[in-house]
Amino acid sequence: MTMPADFDSYSEYVVMRDGVRLAVQVFGAPGFRETRGPAVVNFTRYGRATPGAVRAAPTSETREFVRQGFVMVSVDVRGTGASFGSRPRGKGREEVLDYAGIFDWAIAQPWSDGRLFCTGVSYGGNASELAQVNRHPALIAVAPRFTDFDLYEHLLFPGGIPNQIFAKVWGELTAALDQGRNDDPQLPDAVRQSPGSRPDTFVDGDDGALYRAALADHADNVGFLEAMDGVACRDDMIRPGEPSTNLCDLVDELEAGAVPALHWASWMDAGTAAGAIARFLSLDAPMRIRIGAWNHGARENADPYADKEGAAHPNLADQIADIATFFRDAATGPVQYKSICYLTLGANIWRETEVWPPRHIADYRWRLAPTALHAQPLSEPIGKDRLVVDFNAGTGATTRWSTQVGRDVDYADRAAADRQLLCYTSAPLDHDLEVTGTPLLTLSASFSASDATLIAYLEDVAPDGRVIYLTEGGLRLMHRGLSAAPARYIRPGPNRSFRRSDSSVYTPGVMETLSLPLLPISVVFRAGHRIRLALGCADSDSFQRVPATGDLEMIVDCALSQLILPSAPFQAA
Repeated sequence: MTMPADFDSYSEYVVMRDGVRLAVQVFGAPGFRETRGPAVVNFTRYGRATPGAVRAAPTSETREFVRQGFVMVSVDVRGTGASFGSRPRGKGREEVLDYAGIFDWAIAQPWSDGRLFCTGVSYGGNASELAQVNRHPALIAVAPRFTDFDLYEHLLFPGGIPNQIFAKVWGELTAALDQGRNDDPQLPDAVRQSPGSRPDTFVDGDDGALYRAALADHADNVGFLEAMDGVACRDDMIRPGEPSTNLCDLVDELEAGAVPALHWASWMDAGTAAGAIARFLSLDAPMRIRIGAWNHGARENADPYADKEGAAHPNLADQIADIATFFRDAATGPVQYKSICYLTLGANIWRETEVWPPRHIADYRWRLAPTALHAQPLSEPIGKDRLVVDFNAGTGATTRWSTQVGRDVDYADRAAADRQLLCYTSAPLDHDLEVTGTPLLTLSASFSASDATLIAYLEDVAPDGRVIYLTEGGLRLMHRGLSAAPARYIRPGPNRSFRRSDSSVYTPGVMETLSLPLLPISVVFRAGHRIRLALGCADSDSFQRVPATGDLEMIVDCALSQLILPSAPFQAA
């Protein structure tokens, strides 16, 4: 096989402590095996980088890291790709221990100078952060990107609501990869085009026999859809006696093994920004956080105020250059700082802060009245609103909840969608208003069923009537109760555990006060624009229907409801 002139590569199996063999691909500049240098390790669930895939990619992280002077090590985690082993229930502590085994192997190679770094997007990002808990002495710094700090709240069950689009597509994708079926023409393109089971993913010297033996091991994998069947509460996801690998459960371990970390997240990518901020508030560890407006993985622009055809900024090469600079700086001396660098939508400016929320931000109350949102208290009596729920209401196929399965983010104009919801809209603003932080909604409401979902959207209504989606928050009624136990990590809003012991059945027709956070955002509402809070009880494109059958009605008591926006008059300087 002819290699491009800018890299060389080889692959082999590396034996773990329990005898399981992991497939490892190594890339470097031509002649890298005769020199010593630092290495970047990526652990993947989707089929490791291979020469054919790197050569065919218009842009490639692997190639960019090699150009930056690193050896790149790509690893199929156990039970996936060409690696042996099985996955009894997703990522387990056996896999986390494998990270240390790969590090031991890497620093023993003739091309290694003993310095290791770890990065990845999504699954690989979670792995790079988890690698810290092993406290391996060779690990210098990590760059976890677009990760799920709390798998339950930030991705799978936001507000306790089942994220059906992710579960279905990701479950089918990973099941197909594990079975080596990605050449099946009946599968989606994302599955068929994966390099996971093409011949060029075989380890060097394998004629396919070892790969087929690895696939036989994968037959014991528990599929994601099977694992999620019947899950409604946080503790349903944990097998008795099995240590958690959910990052938010490992704050103490992450602190103990902390190395400098560069986190990437997006305001428009599931709960990755909320997770990044939760890390910042909860962990005593050196970190730099960058929050922009991209799709999952920062391959496309997702800023609702920008041209949707525009490429992500910075582009991939600049992203990798930024990470490489961070790694080199971390290797030269200790990194002590904590900061968040964030993009403010509607102004397209980047700011950096060492506290969150930023110091110039304060909380302001907005009161609800029928169809209206008011910045000042109201003296006249305020009535109630009624919504007969349309379960066909949705947010489309390209949202923050679908981008983690390879889609862009584009909500388009929400004006038509809002006609299926209860909307509360402010008067046109007389000045530019910045909202940066986590909006909090308090809603006094009743529902006609014993369980339901509440979804709240924060939107910008332009003078021409265009409605721009900004962020949202949700809550399933069974999880409305608060927890008396200490929170597992710091985040805004009421302390909900989402555990079964804190869940309860709602009594239909009873007016209750519900408090819930929306996902964080930074945006400028321009003068002449209006702020809108839109309320619904269904998103047919993203979430499981609750209740599963029957009609639903929601009554909102405006007098006892409010929206708190962390905000300040906007100043560009």
